[in-house]
Amino acid sequence: LNDLMENEKPYLDKHYCLNNLCDDLDVNRRKITYILNKVLDTNFYWFINDYRTQQAIKYLQNKGDTYSIEAIAGLSGFKSRSCFYSWFRLFTGITPKDYLIKQQTAELPVESAEKNL
Repeated sequence: LNDLMENEKPYLDKHYCLNNLCDDLDVNRRKITYILNKVLDTNFYWFINDYRTQQAIKYLQNKGDTYSIEAIAGLSGFKSRSCFYSWFRLFTGITPKDYLIKQQTAELPVESAEKNL
């Protein structure tokens, strides 16, 4: 599951859904849901948006001055700016704009953000 995400990066497709994941892995929906819920202690949306948020963080760290935040949201697989802001804030505790400001003023470590639950 993680190999697919890291190597193929299907989460970059803003229309990627659980059915696509099942097809990509050739595993039925019930089994994928079980793995996500019971083994990884998450659900599809948290799982996929974690990867999207990590991708957005990479863009903000490396190309934050090249792309707009809206462009970074789209390049990272988010359907809309509002969806991106909501998930980003859930995962990092701050907005993408604040993250970019803090990163540019060296107030943030370069390491990846963890879920902020």
